[in-house]
Amino acid sequence: MKIATWNVNMGAALPWYDKKELKKEVVDIIIKVDADIFIINEIALATGWDYFEEKIKEKNYVWFSSFVSGKNGLLVLIKEELIGNTKKLAESLWWHNALYSNNNLGLIKVSFELKSGKTCSVCGFRMLIGDKKGKAAYDHMRFILDDQVLPIATECFTNNDVVIFAGDFNNASYRDDYTGKDHINYNWQIIKSGFEGIGYEMLDVNSENGPIITKKDCTSGTPIDHIFAKGLHKISINPGKKP
Repeated sequence: MKIATWNVNMGAALPWYDKKELKKEVVDIIIKVDADIFIINEIALATGWDYFEEKIKEKNYVWFSSFVSGKNGLLVLIKEELIGNTKKLAESLWWHNALYSNNNLGLIKVSFELKSGKTCSVCGFRMLIGDKKGKAAYDHMRFILDDQVLPIATECFTNNDVVIFAGDFNNASYRDDYTGKDHINYNWQIIKSGFEGIGYEMLDVNSENGPIITKKDCTSGTPIDHIFAKGLHKISINPGKKP
């Protein structure tokens, strides 16, 4: 199973006002990756969506989205061949809580049965920065992690055979020592420890179980996009190149 996550950085879009565009080259990269499950951050219903929808239909994706006008959205793409019964899933999205979305948290969750019969939940996530600055912003993100994100991750882990929890955690640069830094209470190690404490495996690590670069144009370790999983065996990781 190939899993991918990408923040496409469209910015909050009101297509009738700010003329944001889902660019063809971005769509083509998503399609070329050909992931079985793709979590996309900061996407919006904007010019170019028709082309995108055409292409994901050609790839036999089913998709689940969380969009609010003027805010960044989350999109989860899942290859139809992975899902045990798409008709059953479609009918259970609202009536049986198969789909959960929280725009204030920046999280979308879809739960379904795999073709193998195993239960699966896929969570797409983007840690919202809010209007706080400096250390106060990172301290608030730590509170959100502990108070809301990890409890949802725990529930998913407990209730499913397979879980993918992925997205943009906005945890800034990696350091061995954060003494005196704004992100001393919210950083790569804290996020990794939190999920591993539940039982997840962090997939976006190098051969030494350390961080990999996931942010565009950075030459030092800036790992802010993460994939945590239960019930999968990691074979390889490829950070890719962003346009």
